[in-house]
Amino acid sequence: MPPSAWLLWLTCLLILAAIFPFIIAFLATLSGWERLANHYPSTGDFPKGGHRFQSMRLNNIFYRRVLRMAETPEGVYIVPMSLFRLDHPPLFIPWHAIQVEKHPTWWGWYRGRIQSTLGEEFHIPAGVKRRWASFLKNTSSLPLEPKVP
Repeated sequence: MPPSAWLLWLTCLLILAAIFPFIIAFLATLSGWERLANHYPSTGDFPKGGHRFQSMRLNNIFYRRVLRMAETPEGVYIVPMSLFRLDHPPLFIPWHAIQVEKHPTWWGWYRGRIQSTLGEEFHIPAGVKRRWASFLKNTSSLPLEPKVP
């Protein structure tokens, strides 16, 4: 391989390493993770026995197999892999803030939303695979109904 090819590969890797943190930070803002972290920060340790390589969708941004999730009687812990933790702090979302549809989409994702407290009005569309929907439907307290103005 000629020396110029090595230089090209090295340059591409350096550019990717420089851009990657900005892309991750942009995705945190675009997906709503940043907003969720402000309202639902994880204050305790991640419970033992969590499920690794889980997927979730927030605001049409797919986190495919990069999350660790664990359910407790109080809520769900969500932590991204180390590589993606930049601007993605661990979350603890209480069950009362989660709403889930009764039936999945045709490709097996359950849609829902994560809502704020009563003082601030926001919701972030979310989706999980079938495996997590049973946990969420059994424990979440709010039905998913469209808001009528």
